[in-house]
Amino acid sequence: MDTLKFYIIYNGCQLRSLDSTRLHNYIIYNNHTIVDKPDDADFNLVVTCGVIRKQVDSSFLLIEDFLKYRGELIVLGCVPSIAPEEFNNKFKVKYLSTKNMEEIDNFFPNFKIKFRDIPFAHDLYRNHIEDKVFTEKEEKGIIKDFGNEFEFSKKFYAKCVTTLKSNINKKILNKTENREVKYISIASGCRNNCAYCGIRKAIGKLRSKSVEVILKEYKTLLDQGYRHFRIIADDLGAYGLDIGTTFGSLLYKMAEVDKDLGAKWYFEDLNPKWLIIYKKELLYFARKKKIIEMLCPFQSGNNRILKLMNREYNINEVVDILTKFKSYNPLITLISHAIVGFPSESDEEFQDTLKVLEKIDFDELTILGYHDSEGILSHKIEPKIESEVIQERLNRVRALLKKLNTPLPRVY
Repeated sequence: MDTLKFYIIYNGCQLRSLDSTRLHNYIIYNNHTIVDKPDDADFNLVVTCGVIRKQVDSSFLLIEDFLKYRGELIVLGCVPSIAPEEFNNKFKVKYLSTKNMEEIDNFFPNFKIKFRDIPFAHDLYRNHIEDKVFTEKEEKGIIKDFGNEFEFSKKFYAKCVTTLKSNINKKILNKTENREVKYISIASGCRNNCAYCGIRKAIGKLRSKSVEVILKEYKTLLDQGYRHFRIIADDLGAYGLDIGTTFGSLLYKMAEVDKDLGAKWYFEDLNPKWLIIYKKELLYFARKKKIIEMLCPFQSGNNRILKLMNREYNINEVVDILTKFKSYNPLITLISHAIVGFPSESDEEFQDTLKVLEKIDFDELTILGYHDSEGILSHKIEPKIESEVIQERLNRVRALLKKLNTPLPRVY
């Protein structure tokens, strides 16, 4: 069989990045080639994201751009399931949704090594659309010399503080230990049914990796000298519920494997309901300063809105636990997300979200204006908040975050 040339690019989250790395290895293990330019490829694999409308639109633009190349285009990732009607109206190409990734073997029947047999990736893929755009602008001279544009701002200072905190957490490493952060994916799929989200359609039901496989991966990386690990899943805290175990139990077993090695954990996207359910375990590891970063999206500061969102927790419990995290380890990096202008949200309920931002010293925040679309449960919730009101509330968020000197605020 002739050697085939592939080009891979992704748009979206870290999980899709890990999928892209696994695709890269799938091609290499089958003795084919990865090329640096899409116009040199026999096949262009575009891995898409649809977590918010902005990502759907950017994925569509990316797909349109890749139609111009001679190589066959295959679209992967979440967009085909998040916006199926729109996708099929726009494009007549081969595609696979995230939950069906193993079916890529059907496109390449002569590949001897099947996708399911490719090990899970521990590193992000190098070829992200934002990196590609940055490189192109740099080559065209659009991006000016950084030194000429530099300004010592409060935002820059805050970012320096965040970086310093991360480095302080790493200072216990000795010279033989690798400071690079490795990814450990423990599950795919989601058990939640959040009213504003359509991702579940793309990623499917919960599928947890076995404890034995995870611990083997973990020990191998520890033996290689790695000590910092980003533990990641589509629905992190749901781990194990489909195979008769729990997220809390897994953490204790991982801690036994890395005993006395000083390993540190970063948690990627922990639904606050799991924060409450595994409060005992998480606070135990926070007190030991083993958890040094956590993304926990609280989404709204108001319990009525949280109920409409199908977020199964009380915001007061979440604030209490996150406050304890900060007290147990002042150097922990706390990251969160919130949505402004969810259907029927009153101004008083919006102010409850502002109060949470004031109570918790978040290191990074992403605040999104609600975007309605067909296919999500909140599409049927009335009344909708006018776009002008949502923008006004986002402006108030911006003003508050500026006052709070939040290091990395992203407000959309």
